[in-house]
Amino acid sequence: MAGGLTLLEAGWLLYSYFYAPTIVVSCPALGCPAPSIYLWASLPLGVVLLIVGALGLWGASFAYAGGAAFSVVALAVTGQAVVALTGYPYLSAESNQAMIGVVLAALATAGNVAGMRTRSDLAEQANPMNLPVFG
Repeated sequence: MAGGLTLLEAGWLLYSYFYAPTIVVSCPALGCPAPSIYLWASLPLGVVLLIVGALGLWGASFAYAGGAAFSVVALAVTGQAVVALTGYPYLSAESNQAMIGVVLAALATAGNVAGMRTRSDLAEQANPMNLPVFG
């Protein structure tokens, strides 16, 4: 589950970098907010989260810690974009895009933290080598 959420978050960051509307396109000449870190950070974060999410789906346990760390960074970046875009009514598409990024980053962070806490080891009682031997 955590790997899938991380892949979803990575996909959204990459989508928002390449295809979603940006401030440069939809901002009028006057009254533009300062460029957000979200504009340039979404591409490297998306690529890293894509790799970490694929490793998490593959079953690498270290990917959960990496996914949680990079999801926290993505949460901070998208949160900063939401704060920067608040108060500009003509930037509603960009603001909504950043809010969706915040939700996905929060979900991926929670999923990765939960993935770090779970253990997939067999209990000693459930180990097949502990079956009684009748002989």
